[in-house]
Amino acid sequence: MKQPCYTLYGALPLRYYLLSFCFFFLSANAPLAQNPLFKSPTSGILGGSGALEKSLWAFFTNPAGLSELSTAVAGIGYQNDFHLKELSARTAFVSVPFRTVNFSGGFSHSGYQHFNTQQYSLALARKLAPWLNMGVRFNYHHRHQSGSQNAQLITLDAGWQLAPSEKIHLGFYALNPARNQWHQEDLEEDHGPLMATSVAYLPVSGLQLEAGLAKEMAFPPTFSLMLTSQVHKTMTLRGTAASAPLRFGLGSGLVWQNIHFDMGLAHHETLGFSSAFGLLYQLSNPTKP
Repeated sequence: MKQPCYTLYGALPLRYYLLSFCFFFLSANAPLAQNPLFKSPTSGILGGSGALEKSLWAFFTNPAGLSELSTAVAGIGYQNDFHLKELSARTAFVSVPFRTVNFSGGFSHSGYQHFNTQQYSLALARKLAPWLNMGVRFNYHHRHQSGSQNAQLITLDAGWQLAPSEKIHLGFYALNPARNQWHQEDLEEDHGPLMATSVAYLPVSGLQLEAGLAKEMAFPPTFSLMLTSQVHKTMTLRGTAASAPLRFGLGSGLVWQNIHFDMGLAHHETLGFSSAFGLLYQLSNPTKP
């Protein structure tokens, strides 16, 4: 069935205005950014932008992707950078869809005994049209450092996903676009935003080619290419190449009944390997029509 085409002022379709805004917003805020606390095994750990993530793992990148979920799902995950215990993170989260909106919540913890950060998040996502997903995420951050006063921070993230056609998909999200800062004693510390966008081409069913761009504070832009292939109804393979610096990633996903297992492994040319693992469990039958 042909997708509806909404217009503004009787001129160009709404999707083109959204796309133009995406690239303008990304360019205008390019010097500022941050890293997500937890890097998902399906995109973040592999070096992908995650702007077109449409599974429960979208909880850590673009919240708009959560609107694609049609059943209640819970998950846990573990991530480690360069085999260092101090650079590990773990998470637990759940998502429950209703007829008009999807509610998701979760907890993430990164660090070790003397320096760690905790993050509590609540996300709301909605499918506004067959070709348009939008979502927002509220975060409360709590940072502990031995010998120093604890610090707190509240941030808001937002994103959207657009499907101009069955074979072309676009995505964009921003983390902390309001540029809220950490407050500790009499000091303020920047927690700059991260902007990311992706475009994907789906030549055939089960195959997706995705190009992404992300900008983080004090770092050059990161360009990424990701290939995702569903080689079997129970198995998905992923491969990525990302710049700044050059690194490669491999990942896979396995499905068995109500259980979905994802893993990702990436190699940094200087620091070595990073990995992430996650387990998702479908709690109920689909609730959306």
